[in-house]
Amino acid sequence: MADRIAYVSWSRASNLASEYVAKVQSWNDDKDQTHGKHEYDLVFYQDANAKPTIRALQFGHRIYIKGHGQPGDHKIYPNNSCNNAEGLMYNDVCDHLIESGLQKRWAGVIVCDNCYSAVPNTGMQAFAAKVSQYMRGKGYLLISFIGYFGPATSAYDVPDRAGHKYWHREVRPFDEDMPLIGAKAGSNLEQWRIKSKWAQFRF
Repeated sequence: MADRIAYVSWSRASNLASEYVAKVQSWNDDKDQTHGKHEYDLVFYQDANAKPTIRALQFGHRIYIKGHGQPGDHKIYPNNSCNNAEGLMYNDVCDHLIESGLQKRWAGVIVCDNCYSAVPNTGMQAFAAKVSQYMRGKGYLLISFIGYFGPATSAYDVPDRAGHKYWHREVRPFDEDMPLIGAKAGSNLEQWRIKSKWAQFRF
């Protein structure tokens, strides 16, 4: 049985986020190359089996909210176009997850698996911060929330540097588009990538 869930806030019928079918399948295909060997159940909003799948997830495990994001943007998007009309506000994302079966007694981690999800912008909190505040206001007090300090790779990468035995996902925390700690275009930092666990913040 899978020990993690990849959650898509759009329905399968919308066909807006169909890219995640192949992406999550690649995670499962590559699991034996990773340190944790985690297996993911893919759940879309309004899936017939959403509630039993989410409620079967054991305490201490993780739910990954899929989508594309931007610094300080309170929406996530089903694809890279970041079309505003297709985006979902943080509260809608949370409400969809709750409707899909998340219970207040579940104790685990929700990862806002979106680029820049831990990055604020001028006058705007990070997406993961808004998710955490909204969920705690709804009484979900046993969950911690994670966001990323930059754009994240969507697939596990083959290690290309010495000392990396396993495949892993990476984040580029010094991306040139990041408003707080951006690197100048063309600098070495622009392509600097680290393991995602080293570029995350808990809310």
